[in-house]
Amino acid sequence: MRWFRRGLAVLLPVVVVMAGLGSYVLLAQTRPEFAFSEPAERIWPVSAHTVSVGDYRPSLSVYGEVEAERPAELRASVGGDITELGEGFADGAFVAAGDLLVAIDPFDYEQTLAEQQASLDEARAGLDQLTTTQAMDADTLARNQELLEIAERDLARQETLAARGTVSASALDEARRTRVAAQQTVEASASTLRIDEARVAQQQATVARLETGVRVAERNLERTRLTAPFAGFVLDPDGDLGQRLSANERVATLIDPSRFEAHFQLSETQYGRLLTDGDDLVGRGATVVWSLGAARLEFAATVTRVTGELDASTGGVGVYARLDPLDADTPLRPGAFVEVILDDRTYADVAVLPATALHGDQVYVITEEDRLEPRQVEVADWVDQSVLIAGGIADGERVVTTRLSEVRPGARVEVR
Repeated sequence: MRWFRRGLAVLLPVVVVMAGLGSYVLLAQTRPEFAFSEPAERIWPVSAHTVSVGDYRPSLSVYGEVEAERPAELRASVGGDITELGEGFADGAFVAAGDLLVAIDPFDYEQTLAEQQASLDEARAGLDQLTTTQAMDADTLARNQELLEIAERDLARQETLAARGTVSASALDEARRTRVAAQQTVEASASTLRIDEARVAQQQATVARLETGVRVAERNLERTRLTAPFAGFVLDPDGDLGQRLSANERVATLIDPSRFEAHFQLSETQYGRLLTDGDDLVGRGATVVWSLGAARLEFAATVTRVTGELDASTGGVGVYARLDPLDADTPLRPGAFVEVILDDRTYADVAVLPATALHGDQVYVITEEDRLEPRQVEVADWVDQSVLIAGGIADGERVVTTRLSEVRPGARVEVR
């Protein structure tokens, strides 16, 4: 009995171990089989741009301000009380050339003109009288010269007869006295005529001076009505009925909408780039854009001039572009902040890509197998958010525009 217990104690662990082994073998033989496979290749979603190589002329956008090319500061030419205001004499009003702005009391100027005209008429009458006297004295001189010639012929005849002894000495003396008297009469007539000529010249000068006075008086009378010298907008009018204006006092400013211009600056780089294009900057077309909230008003313009010196504070070049003539209906006014769009230089045989396509000095081209191929490129320039590629890629190729940080050359992509 004791031996049986010992034997059981020895065999029981063996039986347990064998049972465990049997269970393991059974489980191993009946477990399901699993098939192992290689992991699937990752496909990267990207955006792409199809390359198009050709000439490209971008737009250059700068900002500036609208100015009036020739603002006219209107001033009173004569002084006096304002008696009338024109309908267009208001801030922002449009007036046509010749429209009345301000009228000054003309009474004093009418009286001055009347006085000047009366003096002129009197002087002209005096000139007519002197001219008549001069003509009469000229006729008298002519007759006296004829008498002198007769006296000289008679004296010559008497002297011939006296030499023959056929005339008395007293007759010869009488002929001589007659000739001397005639000579004196001619000299007196000539002196009178010279005095007449001097008086006529003096009176003619008086008439000319008074004619000038009349013209001045007429012009001053005209200037009592201040009119618009050209069609335009009235700015900052200063005057009211009954107000007294002094000569040369400012009345208003007039601006011509047909001569508005945009003043803007180009950096030295921009200016140099435009010059290298071969076209003169002056005469180049431009578009002036005035943004009013959601509204966008565009005006055609032409570059007319470049300032004579660089702006030392900004290092830029001042440029003026004249807008095509505007009319009374335009809402544009001087002082408006505007965008000026110019044609930039022309780039030959370039591809325009989004800036995100460039990684250093290379881009990623998508092959026919939809895999990435790095390609070294030549950058011609940058324009806003685009890069201009001058070489390294061909027309029709697809270039990745998505910024890539983890993918490697040869990676498979899918364009979305």
